[in-house]
Amino acid sequence: MAALLAWAAATHAHALRVPPTIALVLAGVLVAAAWRLVELHRRTADSGDGSAAFIFAGTAIVALWIALGSGARACRVGVDGPAFAPASGLACRIPFGIGGLLAVVMALFAFGRWRRSRRGGGGDADR
Repeated sequence: MAALLAWAAATHAHALRVPPTIALVLAGVLVAAAWRLVELHRRTADSGDGSAAFIFAGTAIVALWIALGSGARACRVGVDGPAFAPASGLACRIPFGIGGLLAVVMALFAFGRWRRSRRGGGGDADR
């Protein structure tokens, strides 16, 4: 899926309904998540703070683009069946804005833990 998104961004595919940069960010998030799963499967994983920081940062970028980007925003709200209730404007932007801000906080927390563990001063082994 990451390769497909990157191809769509590079070729400016007509079906791509987001800016190419946003598609590339999402492709990066998918690659980081896949890499982390491979690490876990091979049992070569460290604490995962570096990949978590990247995944949360990418998620924040996408969510904040939905919340703060120019143009109209429309979301579908619901959990049952194909006919979701449409939402637009603030009903779409506010939840993505809150989620984006939470993702920023989580990215900063994960980055701080990753940086401390790289310096050798206070990773999970010290706890």
